[in-house]
Amino acid sequence: MHLPIHKCRAKQCKLIMKKILCLLGGAMLCTTLFCQKIEVTKYYIDDRIPDIPLINIVNFKDSITTLSALGQKLIILDFWGPHCGTCIAMFPLEEQLQKKFKNDLQFLLISPNSRDEVELFINNWNQKHEQPFTLPSITAGTLYNKLFWKYYYPHYVWIAPNGTIIAQTSDTQINAETIAATIKNIRMEENKIKNGNRSDKPELLQKLKLTPAQYQYFKPAIASFLNKAK
Repeated sequence: MHLPIHKCRAKQCKLIMKKILCLLGGAMLCTTLFCQKIEVTKYYIDDRIPDIPLINIVNFKDSITTLSALGQKLIILDFWGPHCGTCIAMFPLEEQLQKKFKNDLQFLLISPNSRDEVELFINNWNQKHEQPFTLPSITAGTLYNKLFWKYYYPHYVWIAPNGTIIAQTSDTQINAETIAATIKNIRMEENKIKNGNRSDKPELLQKLKLTPAQYQYFKPAIASFLNKAK
């Protein structure tokens, strides 16, 4: 026995409406779970950050790592974007500094752009330059942007081996002299702590040849490093 055509159409409409309602319900559930506001703690100079996971990394031996896995190095996070001319102009210098201080320094780029966009940038760079692009970069790193105070590109976050934020600077502080002085200071104070001769006042800061702006950045940070280091 066959149902009248109008009843079949009504039944089909009910089924379609039921599917639509299920889809809408699923969408609302996804929105509730994934689009809710999540509080993110911001970190500033003098703060000691946890051993945060670093994900979506390209141009590196691992796509996922942590700050501690980078070793006892000075870590400089470089917030950049493929359309930032100043950021791109800094890369050759950062490549040189990475090679010069390879045992004590790790540059890690962080871009809000997708993995495909960053890999496209790297491929284009390699085609235009004799030396390949070797700096590792986190991609789709919008969450990391929220962790640190930042108003401009490029922006650099300097992190000591124990996780203390030493400085947040512009590109003007990215040079061999400042990096060498910072690494030297950290290593000497680490040795003092290791030998039980802990210093509460980092007198070496007075001897560093830093500009007034650089001194302002580094003085409280390294003092904090001494106070919080274990």
